Order: sequence, then C-alpha cells, then structure tokens
Amino acid sequence: MSKLKFISKSILILSILIIGGIGVQTCSNDHPAIDFDTPWLDVSAESSSSAEEPSSSSAIPSSSSIEVSSSSSESSSSSVEASSSSVESSSSSVEASSSSDEQSSSSVEPSSSSEVPSSSSVAPSSSSAVSSSSSVVLSSSSVAVSSSSVEPSSSSVVASSSSVEPSSSSVVPSSSSVAPSSSSAALCDGKTYDSEMQFCHSNELYDKCGDVNGLGKHEYNPATHFCFNNHTVAKCGVREWNPHEQNCNMGIIEEKCGNNWYNPAVRGCCNFSNLYLLSTQFCHDNTQILNKCGNVPTGATYNPNTEACCGTGKYTVATEFCSRGNVEKIISRCGGLAYNGKTHFCHNSVIVEKCDGKEYSPNTHFCYNNEAYSKCGGTVEYIPETEACCGNSKYTIATQECGAGLCAIPYEKTRTHYGKSKFQFCDERDGQKYVYVTIGTQTWMAENLNFNADGSRCYGDNTGGDSQNRCVTYGRLYNWATALTVCPSGWHLPSDAEWTVLTNHVGTTPGTKLKASSGWNSGGNGTDDFGFSALPGGYGGSSGSFNDVGNYGFWWSTTEYSASRAWGWYMRSGYSVVYENNYDKSMLVSVRCVRD
Repeated sequence: MSKLKFISKSILILSILIIGGIGVQTCSNDHPAIDFDTPWLDVSAESSSSAEEPSSSSAIPSSSSIEVSSSSSESSSSSVEASSSSVESSSSSVEASSSSDEQSSSSVEPSSSSEVPSSSSVAPSSSSAVSSSSSVVLSSSSVAVSSSSVEPSSSSVVASSSSVEPSSSSVVPSSSSVAPSSSSAALCDGKTYDSEMQFCHSNELYDKCGDVNGLGKHEYNPATHFCFNNHTVAKCGVREWNPHEQNCNMGIIEEKCGNNWYNPAVRGCCNFSNLYLLSTQFCHDNTQILNKCGNVPTGATYNPNTEACCGTGKYTVATEFCSRGNVEKIISRCGGLAYNGKTHFCHNSVIVEKCDGKEYSPNTHFCYNNEAYSKCGGTVEYIPETEACCGNSKYTIATQECGAGLCAIPYEKTRTHYGKSKFQFCDERDGQKYVYVTIGTQTWMAENLNFNADGSRCYGDNTGGDSQNRCVTYGRLYNWATALTVCPSGWHLPSDAEWTVLTNHVGTTPGTKLKASSGWNSGGNGTDDFGFSALPGGYGGSSGSFNDVGNYGFWWSTTEYSASRAWGWYMRSGYSVVYENNYDKSMLVSVRCVRD
C-alpha cells in the first residue's frame, strides 16, 4: 500500500510540473488582457463527475511549459479545474508490479483521448475547444487512485504503460503540436470581430487607432475622440475635423485664409487671402469683395459686369433700370430707354406721362387736366369741358345733341326751319330729327310726324312707299287708332283741349299765325309768328284716294267724338281760322306731337 501511495503522489507531482507553466487568459470585449493572478491550481476544488470533455484536438502539454496564445478561444471566468474524476483509474487501470518499485518515464501512456506529454513543448491548437463555464484546474487530487482501484501483484509496484486510463471527460491532448491562431472570436452586439484590430463601444465596432503620436493600436472614446491618419485626436466640440487643414478654437472649427484662421460660419475667404463678412458681403469670381445690395444680410449678390443694385434687389443693366422714387423699383427699359417711373410709364415701347400719378391705357383712354377719360369709341379724344361722346364720335355740348339708339350720333341742337332757328330732337326709333317750338306753356313739334308705322301712308302712294316724295315735306298720314300710339318717347298725341289751349294762346287769326310762310297754294301762306309752321298735307280716304294736298292741313286729337269718329283740327289755304271738326277714324291725316 505504501508503494501505491508513492506512485499516486508521483503522478500528481508529475502532472503539476507538466501544466505548471500554462497561463490562463481572460478576455472581455473592451479590454482583452492576460490575467496573471489566476491561480493555476486549486486544491480545494471538489471533484466533479461532469467535468468538461475536451475534443480530440485539445492542447497537448509537454514536459516543459505550455504557451497559450493571446488570441486563443475564450476561457471561462473560473480557473481550469480538473475534477477529481478527470483522470480516474479504474479498478484495473493501475497494476502494481511486484518486481519493480520505480516508475518508468513511459509507464504512463494515455490513450488517444488522454493527456499525453511529449518530450517537447506543445502549443495549443487555434481550434481548441472553448472550455465550459467551469474551468479545468488540476487539483491536488486530480489523479486519484481509490484504495480499491489498485490490485498489487506479488512483484514490485510498477505502473504499466496502460496503468492510467483517463475517463472520457478528461482533457484530450492532440497527438501533434497545434499552432496558435492570430485572431480569436469576440462578440459586439452579436457579431464577431478581430479584437486585436477592433474594439466594441456601446455595441458599435471601431478600428483601433494609434495614440496621439500615431504609435500602437489603442482603444479610444468615440464620443470625445476620433481617429485621423492613425492618430487619436480630440473632437472639436462634437465634430471631427482635419488637423492638417483646420484649426479647433474653443469648440469652433476654423479654416485658413492666407495667414489667418477664421470661422467659416461668419466669414468667407476671397482669393485665398482676403476675409469678408458673409452677412453683408460676397466674393465675386473669387477676385473681388463687394457689398450685398442694400448692405443687408437679405440683399442680393450680383455680377458687377452686367448687373447693379436697386434697394436690396438687383437688375440687369441692359434691359432694366432702377427708378429711385419714394420706393426704389426695378423697371424694364422702354424701347431701350430709361425714364422717370414716378412721372411716366411705358406702353407698347412708348414712354407716356402718368395721369395724376397714375397709369392708364393710352389705347382706350386719354388724360385731360390730370384726369383719365375714355376715348369715344376707344379712338376719339375730346375736350371734356365743351365736348362729349356720342357713340363713336364726339359732339359739342353747346350746339349739338346726342341721343340713344339710332340717334347715338351727334346732331345739331338747332336747325333753321322756315327762316327761323329752332331746336330739334332725334327720334331714337329711326333717327329722324324734328324741330320743335315752345308756345306758351306747351312745346309742340314744328313738323308733321314722319315715322313709318304700320298702316301709315305717304300722300299719293298706297304701297307704303313715297313715290311722289311727299313724306319729306308733309310727313306721313295715319288713321286715328295708329295716331294714338305713334308719337316718339317723351311726346304724345294732343287732346282736343290741348289744341284749344294752343289756339287760345295765339289769339286772333290763329290760322295765319300758325301756318308756314311757304308751301300753301293760292297765296295761302301764313306768317308763322310762333314757328309752328303748319303745312297742307291733305288727307287719304279709306278707299285709297288722296285729296287736297297744298290746300288743306288736317291733324288728329285723342278725343273721340263717337265710336267711329274722333275730333280733329284743320287749316285751309287762304283762311286765317283754325277749324275744329270730327272725322271718320279710318281717315288718314297728319300728326303733330306735344311734349309730355
């Protein structure tokens, strides 16, 4: 039994010497480093029947120290523990030789899955398995031999080459050396990265950078620093900048203009050497510093070769100009010429003077005494003080009249009629003009009506025409029913009483005084004292006959005499009396109208 204990202790010591040189590396995402304080042996660790089973490619320790790459697979936070069961000898695994008490250097030969030391150091493979959450640490009891696991023979106790068989859960070294990997798998926000060249900050990957002198590869705080040409540089405020071309001054990135640094948010650089204020100036063609129009931040920039300022705006000199009145205003040139926009304006390339400071359309209006008037018919100008428009023409207010309808043409207010100047008016229905006179309180037409109403006739022509040219002189002849409504607007057929008023006003010999001074037969002309100018138009019968033209003059009144007859008045050649008489309503006689 003492020999058996000696063999167990020898195996334990040998194991400690083999793995004593192995260093365990711990790594985090942000700061990978070699932890030299981790105890390599933890004799207090309990043996576990569930120790991590390494793959067949796990590290093969040599008799000398075993090197662990800094980029090796991740190890767990606890030490590498070899459970008490990591190398268990079965009841038949260790056989004591009765013939020898020395342990051969080759007496312990692990299987292909057991820990086999070689005569030279072996580096772990880059593909070695990641250890479990419980690290494998070889305890002082890592190679335990139960009291019942060894059956001594009659000869001396010698561990055979197959005397120690580690369990399937022991660390399985590779039969050959494995080179370490240059990069290990690290995670940043679930993604792998090269921890030698990159680092993880707030779940974001960054390339490592040289220090302020560009040396080494280091991590930095991306919130306050950045990497520029492999140099770690402090941000300017919160912004990155170019130390070769820019300057950081109190958190403001400055540019260089000539020999001066400047804030590009406030100033500009012209011609690579001259500074100017961005708010009120600009650099033209990188050669000339000019003030903005109006010397204000909102002023326009312009090309001094072709443009100029007008207030805060600009204009093209060739086609525009600046009218500097109460308010500066950009105006297009008129026929290539500039003008005073305060007093003139441009119309169809013609400079026109304003009317009372206002523009107007010279095509349809004209200016008179600082007031714009419409042209007559859009073409004829006039003097508003003495003239007015009549349709497309103008007329003189003092001597002419203008009516509506067919009378919308200028006509004279007066006309010489039977040697006397009389006022006239125009019948809008046909444009015919009639002279009129005022006698007492009444205004009478001084001519017989000549309106071509239905059923009216010219003397001697039953066709409605004027084959004998009588209507021009005597007017037309009408029956009573037509005569009632035939007078122009503003005039009416006189009643019997109105005829009486007329004759009473004239006095004695009214026939002589009311007759025209010519036109009556047999010396029957009157004196026409009142300008009434009565003419002998004759009459027409219902049978179509016409009689007494030149000898008699007959005129209707509105007053009925009976159902078939109405009152009328007549004058006779050679007689000085005005007669009242009733006629058959179908009789055709003359009409004189009196003003309403």
